[in-house]
Amino acid sequence: MNTRRRFAVLLACAAVALAGCGEDSAVEPRDGSLAAWPDRTEREDCIETILLAYEHRDAGRYADLLHPDFEWHLQPGDAGVFGVSSWDKSMEFQLTGRLFDLAIMLELTIQPAGWDTISTVGAVPCPGCLKTTRPYEIRAQLEANGTIHVGNDLIQVIVAPDPDEPGKWQIRYMFDLPKE
Repeated sequence: MNTRRRFAVLLACAAVALAGCGEDSAVEPRDGSLAAWPDRTEREDCIETILLAYEHRDAGRYADLLHPDFEWHLQPGDAGVFGVSSWDKSMEFQLTGRLFDLAIMLELTIQPAGWDTISTVGAVPCPGCLKTTRPYEIRAQLEANGTIHVGNDLIQVIVAPDPDEPGKWQIRYMFDLPKE
């Protein structure tokens, strides 16, 4: 099974587990209050906050990073696993929070890269937006002595000005892309 497929299966496992839980999918941070969290005044703060949220398994901080109109877009081949090609902020929060809760081991790395100014995403206006495309690797183990799931592809992150906090950035879109 290729790494992209294994990561899709990992997300599917989190989705199945989510389907079995009640309304309360919020996860207590493991020690996120001790972290020096970026203030989101720089675009790179968004990447640093993702990494810290995964390190400390802080779903609340992760959700705060996401724009109200956030969209996550799957790789085309993964849409069949989920029956959808994208989801919104609410579903991203639920899936990520559940992953934080279930994973025995969870490691995320995102490589450095530059940023480009953009004005649209597809045909949708995106005023003030910036994008970066970076290699990433995620490793997760959901049960003791279980399979270590690996995702090793590209992530495109598009940040936009925070509509509620002038001078700060939020993530508007994330695209999981295959390595070329």
